[in-house]
Parts: sequence; structure tokens; C-alpha cells
Amino acid sequence: RHRLMFPIRDERGRVAGFGGRLLPGDALGAGDVQPKYVNTSQSPIFDKGSILYGLDLAKDAIRSDGQAVIVEGYMDAIAAHEHGYHNVVASMGTALTERQGMLLKRYKLRDLVLALDADVAGSEGMLRGEQVLNAVLDKDQTPVLNWRGIVRMQDALTVEIRVMVLPAGRDPDEVIRNDPQSWPELVKAASPFVDFRFDVVAARHDLANPRERSVAATELLPLIAAIPDRVVQSHYMQRL
Repeated sequence: RHRLMFPIRDERGRVAGFGGRLLPGDALGAGDVQPKYVNTSQSPIFDKGSILYGLDLAKDAIRSDGQAVIVEGYMDAIAAHEHGYHNVVASMGTALTERQGMLLKRYKLRDLVLALDADVAGSEGMLRGEQVLNAVLDKDQTPVLNWRGIVRMQDALTVEIRVMVLPAGRDPDEVIRNDPQSWPELVKAASPFVDFRFDVVAARHDLANPRERSVAATELLPLIAAIPDRVVQSHYMQRL
């Protein structure tokens, strides 16, 4: 079918499904009418929201580093591992789910970095505030954010959620292959979660319009209300 096949394994290394990437050219199956990617259909064995691509190879590094970097595509994760960045997994283009978050929490996760492309609007599919919080918290836990985007857990473990926005027009695969040494710096420079949410909301609304400002405030106030440090909370209120 003129597709490059990616075996998709669960965290124990068992093949649960496949992804097929359309190859360029005029062979049978190629062409604009074909979807670029085709995945195994949803089933009790293959649940896309319960699998992180590459976790079987990344889990030891995540446990050792206390850090996981989530990218969107197969090739992004493959490029990272080829260049020695073994704590990288792929969400396969979906938003981070609670089930994926529970998988990561098994490996002493302290720092969660979401690597997004430079298109802020496109990043909304992978990163929604309440969805990311639900992914790293148990359902009976109340999220508590501080100014760095740290979510405090009931067991005293903290997970810092940060967002890495890549250079315009570049995806992780391109960045890593063209300049492998820049990847650790991009990870280190990832923005705190709350700051990134401010940027996303500001980009989506016309802040010169009072009604739009009201909508933006409604979206951001729950995050600000969860900040326990009153001085820091005041800072974000002034910014809002």
C-alpha cells in the first residue's frame, strides 16, 4: 500500500498496533486522495489514548531523569532516540490523556515537557489546560499551580509542566536532525505552563475588544485562582 509502517508498542514492548505513513511517489496507494497517516483501528488491544509511542524504550530514561518530553509524531520520537535523547515519547498527534499521564507517573516523573510546533493555534489540539492537569493528577486530587506551573501531588511529589515551542516552521524531527545540540537547550528553555496559557489565550482573542478581553479573563482566572502564593497571584492578576 506504499506506506512506511511503524509498529506501535505498549510500555511492556508488546506490539499493539501499527501506523502507516504514505510514501511520496505515484505508486498504488499514493496521491492526494490518500490520508498521510493511517493507524490501526481502535480496539481493546489498541487504544491510542492509552499508549505513548516509544515509552517501552524511554521508560528507563524517564525514571532516571525524572523528566519526559512529549512530541507529536513517530519520526520526532525516533530522531530523538537516534541522537541519544531517550526520555522522548510521542502522543501520535492526540491531546495528552489521563491514561497517558498515569503511565508516565509510574516512572517517578517530576518534569513534563510538551514539545509543540510554532503554530499556537495548532498546539491547542495537544495542550488544553484542564486536560493536561487531569492527565497528571488523580481524579480525587485538587490541582495546585504555582508560578512555575508546578502541580503538587498528594504524595508530595511534584510534576512541573512546561511547554517548548519550536522555531517557526520546524518540527522536533527537523530540529534534532539539523542541530542535535540545540535540543537540550530548547528543553531547558521551555516556558512554565501558566505563562504559555497566557500567550495562547492572548493570541486567540482580540484584546482591543472589551468583550474579547472578558472572554480571555474567564479562561485564565481559574488558573490564577489556583496559585497559592498571593504575591505571585497578584503578579498574574496585574498581567491579566
